[in-house]
Amino acid sequence: IKTKFLKAHNHVRQDDYYWLKKRDNKAVISYINDENRISTAFFNSQQNVIKKLLAEFDGRIDPNEQYSPFEMNGKMYQSRMISGMEYGQVIELSEEGGKVFFDENTRAKGFKYYELAGFSISPDNKILAIAEDYVGRRQYKISFIDIATGEQLQEEIKNTSGFFAWAQDSKTIYYSTVEKQSLRSNKVFKHVIHSPNEKDMLIFEEKNKLFNAIIISPNWKKSLFI
Repeated sequence: IKTKFLKAHNHVRQDDYYWLKKRDNKAVISYINDENRISTAFFNSQQNVIKKLLAEFDGRIDPNEQYSPFEMNGKMYQSRMISGMEYGQVIELSEEGGKVFFDENTRAKGFKYYELAGFSISPDNKILAIAEDYVGRRQYKISFIDIATGEQLQEEIKNTSGFFAWAQDSKTIYYSTVEKQSLRSNKVFKHVIHSPNEKDMLIFEEKNKLFNAIIISPNWKKSLFI
């Protein structure tokens, strides 16, 4: 393992940990495994404190918390948590009361990890677009659900940033993708429902690595915590 000297702005900086950038190097993997073992041993010794803190956190959270209603395409919705459930629900509100519009618990069933990045309803209120992550890598998959039938359309867009926007024709969606290594959101594409992903048109590419390129509209909601 060698020390790396980095030169920039007439200054030389010594980096003793530069070698950790080589993710697939055996020495790096061995080092990470050693650190994981140390971390696991430490937290195993603190289980009593951890359980006490978690119990206090849970006691301060309303298991049936409801969030402020929001409007989307002329309809009102509300996000809520249900006691005993790990994830939340989106309720469609009406004069008669409310009905479950989207349930994260159903989507997460059978998976070890689940995150709803965001969702948006097409302007004609016929299709729900959702961005989800089932791995924990922040590379979100966009799926489409027929609101009238509840059936998921047989198409999806992978490796996105989770940000997207509907066009007014209710059949076109704009989304941004991420670089696999850095996860920087750098490209914006145009996708037409019921068309192959190979035909998606590149609209914009941010080549400057200091910046991201995302697309978002007022008709987009971030998870359940609005």
